[in-house]
Amino acid sequence: MNILIPPRKVFGRNVLASCRALGRARHRMHVLCASRRFLGTQKALTSKYCLEYGYWPDPMKTPEASTEAVAAYCREHDIDLVIAHSDSVAATLSYYKDRIPARVAEPDYTIFTNGVDKCQTICSAEKLGVPAPRTIECHTVDGVLADMQQRGIDFPVVVKPKVRGDGVLSRAAIVETEDDLRIKCEQLASFGKPEPIHDYEYPLVQECISVELYDCCTLGN
Repeated sequence: MNILIPPRKVFGRNVLASCRALGRARHRMHVLCASRRFLGTQKALTSKYCLEYGYWPDPMKTPEASTEAVAAYCREHDIDLVIAHSDSVAATLSYYKDRIPARVAEPDYTIFTNGVDKCQTICSAEKLGVPAPRTIECHTVDGVLADMQQRGIDFPVVVKPKVRGDGVLSRAAIVETEDDLRIKCEQLASFGKPEPIHDYEYPLVQECISVELYDCCTLGN
């Protein structure tokens, strides 16, 4: 089977692991790189099992052009299966999967966004009666402030991305003032995610609840 992996980042250990495992299983591996500058580095770091390499545009900046590049590569190399290794790549491939002449290992876009969108998770919890912090979806800061006032949510609040992954705001942050809220939300907005594919990556604003926190760390080999 000809398998294509189009990662967004160059130095992906998960890409290396996939190429090794699938290559040892006698599949023919292909890898794309979203940077012409690092294409040679990608070749050196991926795997001896990878037969071909190519370039594709950054799916976070030009998702349609990225999809066309994947489709063209699939036609040229008779690719049977395309596998994503990050949420940003998976979102693009899921949204445009009908344009790709190969099987795409991603669900339909609606199912995909339901799975990665924290706002959907919170809404589901509320419908099921599971206690959850009051949450506001941040499309504009002024809209968030108006909603906070209407719902009686005071500062400090927690600002977090709706999904994990490639965003500027990669971790949750507690903000104490309106100015801090604007700065954090504008950081994520300035990343320039194209709609509608990455519209689920707007941040969430949640009431800050003082509780004890416990971290659970696991090791795996």
